[in-house]
This record gives sequence, C-alpha cells and structure tokens, in this order.
Amino acid sequence: MPLLVHTNSAHYEISALVAEGNRQGIPLGFIYTVGTDGTAKTGAKMRLLIDFLEFYRERCP
Repeated sequence: MPLLVHTNSAHYEISALVAEGNRQGIPLGFIYTVGTDGTAKTGAKMRLLIDFLEFYRERCP
C-alpha cells in the first residue's frame, strides 16, 4: 500500500513504493499527485496509483 503524505499547502501528495531488503527500506519509486478543482473523474487518483503499481509489478517480478 503506498504511503500518502501531504507535502505542502498546494495539496500535493507523494506516494512511494518501498521494498525491504536486508532489514533496510529500499525506495523503488515515487509519484506526485495534486488535488484538482473537481473536474477529475471519480476514481482518477485510484486508477493512477493502480497504474503506478502495475508498472512495477510488470518490471520487478
């Protein structure tokens, strides 16, 4: 599950994909998202995050 953190007052969020190896966290990828004015379709951020995770699933079996 990606970790979501509000990074500033402009409503940017960063999601990170982090693995564990040898008892250490290994960052694999990051993606920034931003709140919109409400014109995005319902579930747009969820679809984006799913695509982000699927990208890594396909390339890091």
